[in-house]
Amino acid sequence: MTYKVRRLKISRIQFNNYDFMRLFLAYLRVNGIVFINKDNLRYDLYELYQNPEYKDLFQDFAVKQQIEGNFLDIDYALQNAVLYGLLSSHDCNFNSSKRIIFIDENESISIINSYSESYKEKMERLVGEFLDKSIKKHDKYYYDGKIKQLKKRKIQINYNK
Repeated sequence: MTYKVRRLKISRIQFNNYDFMRLFLAYLRVNGIVFINKDNLRYDLYELYQNPEYKDLFQDFAVKQQIEGNFLDIDYALQNAVLYGLLSSHDCNFNSSKRIIFIDENESISIINSYSESYKEKMERLVGEFLDKSIKKHDKYYYDGKIKQLKKRKIQINYNK
């Protein structure tokens, strides 16, 4: 009697969904964003997911399809962000999808500096595009009155604090 031995291929994703959410939230926080809308976020990120330039950032996300439109499955990444204290676990208001980003600006800069230059550059561009598109699309869903300031500021980060 002979047995066949199967080899299991295990691939390690270099930049997983937790890394994405951690770096994404850090860049948002450095730009003065304190709230995110988790329901709008999945659709807005799907639009950026389609850009091949950001393929490395989205390698651990699945796309979900439905009649209203496709979206990125970010639930696991959001759960991890809550688990590690980056994001609030409950809605800010009753019947709201807003979450509070708990990290401060100094902590955000240390998170950003913990990643390689290639990921930082791509995420910086992605967050810039995200802010531009979502400000036009959702108006105040994300930002609560800081829209004019963000349009002028875009992304200007001093990493050497």
